[in-house]
Amino acid sequence: MSQKLKKSKVSHLSKKEKWEKAAAIFEDESQFEKIAKASRVLSATDERALLGPGRTKQISIRLPKKDLQAVKGIATATDRPYQQLVVIAIQQYVDRITSALGKNRK
Repeated sequence: MSQKLKKSKVSHLSKKEKWEKAAAIFEDESQFEKIAKASRVLSATDERALLGPGRTKQISIRLPKKDLQAVKGIATATDRPYQQLVVIAIQQYVDRITSALGKNRK
């Protein structure tokens, strides 16, 4: 299954123009400091929101038959591939756990 990449606001720029724009940030010390202070490691949720789904990796998992039947039933009812529902469920779980961990660290 192919995934469409979200178009960036700077997608119309050539590679050279993108490089020059990025380099300009590092040449302006005050601007660089401002960006560095505001930067942080992105959570999985933030990264998906910013960059889209990203690269995928095929995995193999075992599910109880009843759970798989339930997922397939939901997929049929919502007219979606069941694999897509499994991915969505994992993303929601990861989002919930990372959010809870983030709150506990503050």
